[in-house]
Amino acid sequence: MSNSVKNAFIPAFLLLCTLCAAFLFPVNLYAEGGIDPADPMVRVTSPKTDLDVEAVLAAVSKDVSKDTGIKESFITYYWQTFDAVVYEGKSSTKPLFVDLYVPGFFDDDKVKGMMNAIADALVEHAKAERKWIFIHTHFPLPGQVYIGGGVAQWDTYRGEKVEKDGGAAE
Repeated sequence: MSNSVKNAFIPAFLLLCTLCAAFLFPVNLYAEGGIDPADPMVRVTSPKTDLDVEAVLAAVSKDVSKDTGIKESFITYYWQTFDAVVYEGKSSTKPLFVDLYVPGFFDDDKVKGMMNAIADALVEHAKAERKWIFIHTHFPLPGQVYIGGGVAQWDTYRGEKVEKDGGAAE
């Protein structure tokens, strides 16, 4: 075998081995910190608080997983605070706002289950009054969300078949 053939063979062989390894041993790619950007996310926003937020979120995560059957590793939780909240002209320590970002392929029952489980867990672990918990869901239409490095598409939207124009089938 000539040197030029040997020199071309080695890089080609290494590339082939790398490709084989990639297909045989797939690796889940995550954003910095191990968070999968395609995971459902729960964002709790509150006035400034003295709660141990990390402990509350860990407990909420565990309870929601137990109540919904969704693995803890599948949902990312984070907490943020407002600089100030004013209600009826006075500074307030209420409410808790929850933004629930979930994949569009969750059906209504899964969404309701998550909302109820999150509210139950916040009542227990954040000592929030149920009437002061507000949960807002974000359900973009197919092709209207950018996650995991690209625009996401799916075959169902909230449990309904999607027509070619992007809307739900009747």
